[in-house]
Parts: sequence; C-alpha cells; structure tokens
Amino acid sequence: MVLTTSFTVSVRLRPTIQIILIVSKVRAAQAFGGCVVVRNEVIKEVTQYIKLQKTPIIIQDELELSTPEDMKKISDATTQMIEKWRASWQAKNIDDYITFYDEDFKSNGMDVKRWKTFKSALNQTYKEIKVNFSKPMIFAYKNYAIARFLQAYRSDQHEDFGEK
Repeated sequence: MVLTTSFTVSVRLRPTIQIILIVSKVRAAQAFGGCVVVRNEVIKEVTQYIKLQKTPIIIQDELELSTPEDMKKISDATTQMIEKWRASWQAKNIDDYITFYDEDFKSNGMDVKRWKTFKSALNQTYKEIKVNFSKPMIFAYKNYAIARFLQAYRSDQHEDFGEK
C-alpha cells in the first residue's frame, strides 16, 4: 500500500529540535508495499529540516491539538515509565526490567528472550550499573507515545553515552 499526501507542516520545538508533521487525508494506492509517497515539491520543502535517522516524521490524517495540561500528563507518565525502566536496570532487577520490552522486541539480532539472557549475564559480570537519562523528547499520538532521550551508562567495566 502506498500512502499519498499533500500537506506538510514543519514544527520547531526548540532551536535544535525539528519534527516534520505530514497531515493529510491519505489515500491508498496499489504500488509499493508500505511506502509513503510525497510530492517532489513537498520533499524539496522539508529536506532542509531532515537529519537522517534523527528527525521524527509523523504522518496522520488530521492535526489534533492537545492542551498544555494534557501534554504535561502524557509527558509525566512517559517520563515516569522511563524512570521505572532505568531504576529496574540499575537495580539489576531483570524480571522488572524485561517487562518494559514488547514481545516483538529485536536488538542486535536478539529477541526479547535472548535480550533477557544477555542482560542477566551482564548483571552477573558488572558489580555496579549506573544509568541516567536526560533531555527526554516525547511524541504522542492516540494511544501511543514515543520517547527519545540521552542515556549515560556506566559500570565498573564499561561506559557509554548515546541517544535512545
């Protein structure tokens, strides 16, 4: 199924954060499975704002505005969930930690069962784990929320910093 669209909004959240929101009554076409088709002039218009693998692109039927209060509730709930995930990981509570992963989860060639085994082994290897997150960016749509944030990880044997 191909989705075609005709209306684009570029939203600047902060000076360094840009999202592209494509709003349209989309119509299905029979051509490329799973692809989204956007007119060339729209692509030219938004290209300057897109950083590959960094810029979220949200496509939806209509623009739904939320009140600041609703946005704060979603942000707070999502941040609390991330904090519970972080705390369970840091405490090496593998059973609580793994509940934050969907049964369809995949990372580095591992499904959720293998991920649990991998993380359990790391918990045995590392004496201490410290995980901190900052600058959460939360996108919500209907019953879904997507969070991106910076993560600082440190153990007695390994240190890492990156975007999640």
